[in-house]
Amino acid sequence: MANKFKVKLKVTGFELEIEGSREDVPLMAQAVGQQMSGLLLPASGIAEGEIIEDKTLPQVTLESQSKPQRKQVNRRRSTTSAKSASSRKNSVVAIDWKHDSMKWGIPQQDWTTANKSIWLLYVVSKEAGVSELTGREISTTFNKHFRQSGQLKTGYINRDLGKAKGSNGKVALVSEDATKNPSAWFLTQEGEKRAQELISKALEQS
Repeated sequence: MANKFKVKLKVTGFELEIEGSREDVPLMAQAVGQQMSGLLLPASGIAEGEIIEDKTLPQVTLESQSKPQRKQVNRRRSTTSAKSASSRKNSVVAIDWKHDSMKWGIPQQDWTTANKSIWLLYVVSKEAGVSELTGREISTTFNKHFRQSGQLKTGYINRDLGKAKGSNGKVALVSEDATKNPSAWFLTQEGEKRAQELISKALEQS
């Protein structure tokens, strides 16, 4: 009958501390295996029923030689100078031309908003070839070139030119192109006559 033996292993005060990262797994497995193999004596030296105690086990500490560092990525919020479609649609640029005050005169401060607008519509149509202007285009253009004559406000322009369209038997000095958004103003024949009268007065006072 073959000889049999029994092994009983008791470890007192065994401590195992491991620190590292995923890259250290092979190294940790090898180190732990070496430590555990040191607990077992050769089989020929183990007696049946004998208890082996080892109180001098070293403490194993693994420290990663190189810990991966998380890269910091600085994300800068991109900016764009492109305007939205709605802002481009609503943007207004003043009409520019080389004004000849000896030919067209300078609008007077005491003129009404309607007369200043009618005078500007006439001059712009002759000098810049633009026959229709919105209320905002009128105010933007007038305030850029003739600020000294008193600034115009878009709301007052639309209100007063609306009255100049003619109603209750009054002659229409302007008409409105409502197919555009916003609608645009242009002079009637009577409006051109009024503009010519205003030019004559402006030249007399210059």
